[in-house]
Amino acid sequence: LADVVMGSPANGVLEVAGPESLSIAAFVGKALVASGDKRTVVADPQARYYGAALDDLGLKPRNPNPRIGPTRFEEWASRGAARK
Repeated sequence: LADVVMGSPANGVLEVAGPESLSIAAFVGKALVASGDKRTVVADPQARYYGAALDDLGLKPRNPNPRIGPTRFEEWASRGAARK
């Protein structure tokens, strides 16, 4: 993300994504586990995210050439746990 922010203007839409695709419920579930929370996440297929319907892989880039970051969720979550 820092490379994108500090880089040259894109003069258009520049999408940034992570290296893995999971549902929002799966990411939230992983975040809960990483924080020691034992609750189960139950997805609501009718729920909207800012009005948009999500599929099984949540929010995905629409541009065919998004910037893909190298950090996987577990690595990111473990960095946060180390700061606590």
